[in-house]
Amino acid sequence: MLKTARAEIRIHDVPPLFKLYVLNNEEAFFGFYSIRQHDVQIKGTAHPMFDLMGKEASLFRYTTRDGSPVSAQYVAQARQWFTTVWETISREFTG
Repeated sequence: MLKTARAEIRIHDVPPLFKLYVLNNEEAFFGFYSIRQHDVQIKGTAHPMFDLMGKEASLFRYTTRDGSPVSAQYVAQARQWFTTVWETISREFTG
């Protein structure tokens, strides 16, 4: 059996504040990014900046298969949100 895969990459200009993975319209994994302020040096001058700490995000799992109406609604809303971003503010990444 030949298995194939296809991927399309799109980008947008909104800074990420959370992670969201939607898998097969059945599962969603979600986690907030922590925000830290620190100074960066630019030409010898310190400038405060906010850094989004995605590597520290704890992911919460929601699935349509656990029988929970809340989880099923969450997965549906996460997919709907993703679709609106994909169809409105994102654009093709041409690398």
